Amino acid sequence: LLILCDIILVMFFLFTFLCASLKKPIILIPGHGGGGAWVTITKPELYPECPPLNDYQFWPYNETFGKKYPECMGHLIRAVYNDTTHKVTHPDGIDFRSEEWGHMDTLYNYGPLVEYLVEKKGYEKGKNLWGIGYDWVLYYPGTPELFDRLIQFVEQVHSQTGQKVIIMGHSMGTHVVRLLLTNKTTKEWVQEHVDGIELLATAFFGCFVSFSMTVYGKFGAIPINDIAAVSARRMPSLHVLWDNYVVFDGHPVFKNVPNKPEGIKANEVKDYLVSQNVFDEEAQEIFKQVEPSLQEAPIEPPVRMY
Repeated sequence: LLILCDIILVMFFLFTFLCASLKKPIILIPGHGGGGAWVTITKPELYPECPPLNDYQFWPYNETFGKKYPECMGHLIRAVYNDTTHKVTHPDGIDFRSEEWGHMDTLYNYGPLVEYLVEKKGYEKGKNLWGIGYDWVLYYPGTPELFDRLIQFVEQVHSQTGQKVIIMGHSMGTHVVRLLLTNKTTKEWVQEHVDGIELLATAFFGCFVSFSMTVYGKFGAIPINDIAAVSARRMPSLHVLWDNYVVFDGHPVFKNVPNKPEGIKANEVKDYLVSQNVFDEEAQEIFKQVEPSLQEAPIEPPVRMY
């Protein structure tokens, strides 16, 4: 009986070890505003609406700071277009920093899930569970390094763990997953390195809230003001979440438009906003860099997904 108990005990520990060793590594990609953001203002004379800020965490949204400095918040979420380099960047004198790569401390939408995976499923941060912080203001024309870095990270995790990864995206994070799997890699690469993808609040091909923010010139809980309104309308990461032209072909994005009883279709939105003086020239130049994403027909990712 003792020998049998010993065998059962050994089998139990062996089973526990195998289960632990076979945990599929998970990479979490947050959505729009779903990760922390820090800022340093190096040229305060350009931003009199702001107090001195040195690596100050302004996101997730700090209501006290936002209400006191709403115009400053508008500067901190601004994207600008350089006519010479044709690049989309943050304004001169504003240094933007995202959550450290691999960490997930400020990925607040994933908080309960991370707690569950760690406490109930035995996952370990940095061992088989990672978060991907990225510049959600400039995504994606202003984040040219994101996909190359993500590809390298997936390959590194696969190599270190010996297992293909599960990539989980939330909201705009699912758009990141979409471009990674269908635009930035090959079918062979995906099937070699990715076990599956999980999509939460999926925004593969559009999210009406982002369009609404553009129209109203309001981003999140930031109080409405002229500076923040311009920033919202120039933000490429809001543009990429407008309704996809192919998916929503023939369907009105909104109606009740004078002299247009059929409403405004997805591929007509930009021109209509321009006609209403809502979309300035810089917003149009930034939009040109993301419009190809809106023109793409859906492609089935070459991996299982939920």
